[in-house]
Amino acid sequence: GLYGIGVRVEAHPPHHVQKTGRILRPDGTPLEELQVGDSLTHVDGVRLDGAYESVEALIIRDRNTTVQLQLRSAATGREYSVQALRHVPIRTWESVRRWYDLRAEQMGKRALLADVGIVQALEGARRTCIDDLGAIVDVLQDRNGRAEGSTL
Repeated sequence: GLYGIGVRVEAHPPHHVQKTGRILRPDGTPLEELQVGDSLTHVDGVRLDGAYESVEALIIRDRNTTVQLQLRSAATGREYSVQALRHVPIRTWESVRRWYDLRAEQMGKRALLADVGIVQALEGARRTCIDDLGAIVDVLQDRNGRAEGSTL
């Protein structure tokens, strides 16, 4: 499977940290330096000036491996570096589909056949309802916490 570090960043440069979860150092102790609002500038020495997908590709890797992050503090403007442990499982529709295929084989039933368009639509729905850290998003509220529209 694929693993992340427990942080959500903006999809476009300067890739501000939007939310942090349980971020760990390589020895498993909590990493607390990384703050919401700080800008992620480099991952493993690679300068970030592109889309979010490139950030994902650099950070999301094998379990219990480490990643070197370079950030700029929102409070002081100074750059700093941290090492983080990849320990947060990343669920993708591909991994879910593989699980269903394996389960179907074990049960002796026909394997799940997934149409690419359906998988893409499901992924879009997942992104609407679940944030990058796996938390459920209240899709009926706007950014200020006010309800949008009516609850049916």
